[in-house]
Amino acid sequence: MKIKTVPIEAISFDQANVRKHGDKNIAAIKASLKRFGQQKPIIVDGNLIVRAGNGTLQAATELGWREINVVESDLGAAELTAFAIADNRTAELAEWDMGALAKQLAALDSEGFDYDTLGFEWPAAEEGTTDPKAEWKEMPEFDQKDVSAVKKLIVNFESLDDVESFASVVGQNITDKTKYIWWPEKIKNVLVDQAYVSERGDDT
Repeated sequence: MKIKTVPIEAISFDQANVRKHGDKNIAAIKASLKRFGQQKPIIVDGNLIVRAGNGTLQAATELGWREINVVESDLGAAELTAFAIADNRTAELAEWDMGALAKQLAALDSEGFDYDTLGFEWPAAEEGTTDPKAEWKEMPEFDQKDVSAVKKLIVNFESLDDVESFASVVGQNITDKTKYIWWPEKIKNVLVDQAYVSERGDDT
């Protein structure tokens, strides 16, 4: 396959595209294009209709680009439709290693990369808020001076995005099979050893 550069007005969106791109998604693509440029071409058919990369075309158009890189596929119409679905679906089936991701995000942050160029949002306090207690809203008052007794904390999340954000903050991998996590993170073997010592009554 050969990559070629064509005028943006020469190619068309796929009107039958089943993948929708919301404002948040387009904003993330635009941030990536501005920071990194176009690192992978759009896939088009023989009529220069986009079959993979409609979001990239929309973002580039909104950025005012006049040209874009494309690859013209030689697949038939039905095969291109199937490819477009498979291309999007296979990306959805991948999972993040949240611990490794958190470390990479922290490293990139130290290099000056903005999270929006990576498609992530870093949780922030409301504008003008400097007092952490001001963020504690609509929750019952609770005062426990002796925190040494705290062994368990249950945290509820409204969405999977919130779970991923929390996991990136604590630097741990949380999946749909995760029942609990330790903070600070403990190695499984250490926990097993501790349980064995406790069972024997040893204190050495």
